[in-house]
Amino acid sequence: MDKIISSLRFRDLYYLVALAREQNFSRAAERCSVSQPALSNQIRKLEELLEVKIFERNSRNVRITRKGYDVIFHAKQLLTAAQQLSTIKD
Repeated sequence: MDKIISSLRFRDLYYLVALAREQNFSRAAERCSVSQPALSNQIRKLEELLEVKIFERNSRNVRITRKGYDVIFHAKQLLTAAQQLSTIKD
């Protein structure tokens, strides 16, 4: 199985989408009910796993990179598909 597929977690995609919406680590962490360092660490690990810089950061701002928009688009699709799977009943 591909390393990315076997290592990717929906929780990390949820954090990614929250950060993209909030464009602020503290607010995104609050939305996800985790600490800011935990969210930041997971985003960094996700960027390393995907080998893509998703966000440009400095002490005041978070900005989505061009490639980041593509990653976020697909993350949203995966999260939506997972939600749809949870609604399938016998």
